[in-house]
Amino acid sequence: MMRAALNFKICCSVSLVLTLIGQAVVFAEKVEPDTHKWTILIGVDDYIDATDLKYCGADQLALQKHLVASGFPQDQVFVLHDNATDKRYQPFKSNIDKQLEIILGLVQEDDVLVLAFSGHRVHLDTTSYLCSTDADLGDPDSLISLSHVYDQL
Repeated sequence: MMRAALNFKICCSVSLVLTLIGQAVVFAEKVEPDTHKWTILIGVDDYIDATDLKYCGADQLALQKHLVASGFPQDQVFVLHDNATDKRYQPFKSNIDKQLEIILGLVQEDDVLVLAFSGHRVHLDTTSYLCSTDADLGDPDSLISLSHVYDQL
């Protein structure tokens, strides 16, 4: 679904740094009170075909706490990470794609969407990709194209 025509306020991060947490709190405080606030946070530590990382999931869980404390509704902050007990929130490509589809289908004009990703990413040919747990670095179809994400907005 093309949503590029809508005027979204978007915070997109492909690699979470410590300063993002403070920036997200400031960003959240500036949001108009009558707008809906949505968040998709993705942290991938465990990879099937790539070197494992540390703290990506923990970073996103910490960011979740800060966003909720700043006024984002708990039920509109979605975190996908390796230790999620609900399999729908584990960072496999199919789960990430499904959550993006669901949330982006709910976001309306003037809503706020914070999308943060912490994990591996690659650039192949002219396209940048995010890597899910099940990413195959030699197969672009197994990766999450940033162009595709932007097109959904």
